[in-house]
Amino acid sequence: MDDIYSSNTAHASFHPTKIGVYIINLRVEDNDAAQDEASVTINVSTAGTIAVATTNAEQYKVGAVVNLNGTESSDVEGNPLNYLWQFIHTPVLCVNEIDDPTEANASFTIYEPGVYEIELIVTAGSNTARDTVVFSVFPPEIFLTTSSGEIGDEVNIYGDNFSSNNAGNIVKFNSFPAVVDDITIGATSIILTTVPVGATTGYITVEVVETGEMAISPSTFNVTAYNDGTVEKSTVLQLVVEIP
Repeated sequence: MDDIYSSNTAHASFHPTKIGVYIINLRVEDNDAAQDEASVTINVSTAGTIAVATTNAEQYKVGAVVNLNGTESSDVEGNPLNYLWQFIHTPVLCVNEIDDPTEANASFTIYEPGVYEIELIVTAGSNTARDTVVFSVFPPEIFLTTSSGEIGDEVNIYGDNFSSNNAGNIVKFNSFPAVVDDITIGATSIILTTVPVGATTGYITVEVVETGEMAISPSTFNVTAYNDGTVEKSTVLQLVVEIP
């Protein structure tokens, strides 16, 4: 909110900091308690320095490059603009750095799902202006997994928006926790894990620690052999013995 200076005198002033319509009301009262009011409307179409921060999309996924654009920023006096991009809020496990943070156009790569808030600070002469962009990364999704395996077998989980940190993902086979051995972030991300001891046939889930959001495999994973050596009934071969 913009303050009016010397608002209780006959000569007042204010300095608008945003473009828009301002309505200023004046109330006058004399010694006999008689009152009168008047108002004036001021349309501010330009300000000293304006910061405008935009990105190349409204939604992103892990592995995507975010392009930050501050070229629409301006200064009414024509002073040279200086830029500074900085993170205001990121996911806990985020270790991102902004490339070219003092340029009008900057960028960074998303490695963690969650909420991102980036601030642009523009200075021109003695004027400073700020603007922010906020966006959330898509929830995790599992596209495809290995369809079956034994206890201890390696399994690839293909999907999107997993954490790039092994500890940032909780993988379970039909509710039995598994260890994340490795993760590759790309156009399609891949989690490498192993079928845990105690796992039974059922769905594979991946929960992202930062957001608490969970992805479920599109089909069940069949455990074909348990740690005690027994096997699923569906894998038992039926033998027919003919007695002569």
